[in-house]
Amino acid sequence: MGAMSRLLKWIFLALAAIGLLGVLIAVAVYTLVDPQQYRAIAIEAVQRTTGRTLTLDGEVKLKLFPCCAVQVDTATLGNPADFEGEPFLRVASAQLAIRLWPLLTRREVEIGTVELDGLQVNLLGRADGSNNWTFTGPAEAQSTPPPAAGDTSLSSFSVAGIRISNGTLNYQDAADDSRYRIEGLDLKTGPIANAAPFDLEAAFTGHDLKDNSGGKLRLKARITLATDANATSVTLADLQADADLRGIGGLDSLSGNFGSPAMMVRLADDTQVSAAELSTDLKLTTPELPDQTIPLKAALTGLRYDVDVDGGTLGGLTATASVAGVELKVNVDQPATFGAHNNLRGILQFAEVSPRDVLARLKEPVPVTADQNVLKRLSGKANWFLTDTDVGLEKMTFVLDDSRISGSVSRQIPAEGSKAVPRTRFDLSVDAINADRTWSPPAKHLRRPKRLTAHPLLCGWRQCHRNSCGDNS
Repeated sequence: MGAMSRLLKWIFLALAAIGLLGVLIAVAVYTLVDPQQYRAIAIEAVQRTTGRTLTLDGEVKLKLFPCCAVQVDTATLGNPADFEGEPFLRVASAQLAIRLWPLLTRREVEIGTVELDGLQVNLLGRADGSNNWTFTGPAEAQSTPPPAAGDTSLSSFSVAGIRISNGTLNYQDAADDSRYRIEGLDLKTGPIANAAPFDLEAAFTGHDLKDNSGGKLRLKARITLATDANATSVTLADLQADADLRGIGGLDSLSGNFGSPAMMVRLADDTQVSAAELSTDLKLTTPELPDQTIPLKAALTGLRYDVDVDGGTLGGLTATASVAGVELKVNVDQPATFGAHNNLRGILQFAEVSPRDVLARLKEPVPVTADQNVLKRLSGKANWFLTDTDVGLEKMTFVLDDSRISGSVSRQIPAEGSKAVPRTRFDLSVDAINADRTWSPPAKHLRRPKRLTAHPLLCGWRQCHRNSCGDNS
């Protein structure tokens, strides 16, 4: 019992010490921090550095548990002076944690974690290239003397982390009539200090409002931000992302993951995405193959895409896909362009498959042949190409059963809005074919001498089959 009594005593003392420390912290915070004084400081600092108006509705509160944070119920950051409409930023609730030790020992306020709930951001771009997300101070701020030593400015900004929940982002650019919406945004970061990289995790649902395509995306990366007078660059190192999308690029669905050692997004008059390396592991479905899920793995190099003009370049690509049991290997072996204008070329090859099995998987009729062992083996290799005007194969070398097929085949791509029927061109040669094995067996009733009722397939040319099918109309 003595040991138990001493244990209880130590527990009681520990609890008492913790309680006393809590009281001392509360007294110190209330004594040293007047949350209302930071309202004016924040509004003035934002106006001085950005030229925009910060509005703080409601009371600025001091929250002690968990210790310690300043909380604002509603905050709004306006647009540049010549932009109308919805404000640039609005947040339903904002909370800035305060680091306790610098506060107690040096009477200095250092920001811990920033929490934003109900964040709404409205990004607007004009046809002339101007936008509301480029921050430049007002003309009078440029002539304002720099702050005295020891003053806090955005150039020395640091924060322990950012947490965003239930966020929304609207993007509209009159230059290309693009309209996007991100909702359900949940985001958290590691420590952010000056221009140093920081960790980021985010999940959201995105929509292209022009065609209602989009879906869910989750990503992790290490972020580096860089800004100049004309653009903001975001570098995503060690990028890993999971996607579940609908209606993208004419596909029914696209899901899977992709990653890149380093991807850069440049936000400016011409928004660009680039990556030296990018790998994907995806599953997709397409209206042309409604009952088939197509796994696709690809590795790209030298990727660069300009969002505003829908134009990109590609240094190289290697990809594998499985379509109805056919294992395809595709590559791009020379610099290529894609997007609004296409010029891609490479090599396509596939291992031996059974055409009968492929047709069955596609739920297509299997041709009736005299020998059921034909259409069992198909393999091949060809050069493929895709341009603005046509798509096709050339330098084909296919093997079908015992026959070798070579040549080329292509199909026109009609211009947008054209009602012309696309033409298919082919130039094929076959070294040999066993007609006795391949042709359909003759119908049994063609060998019977008696008069038969006419059959629409067998008696399509009534004059040619009058003797065997009768003269029935």
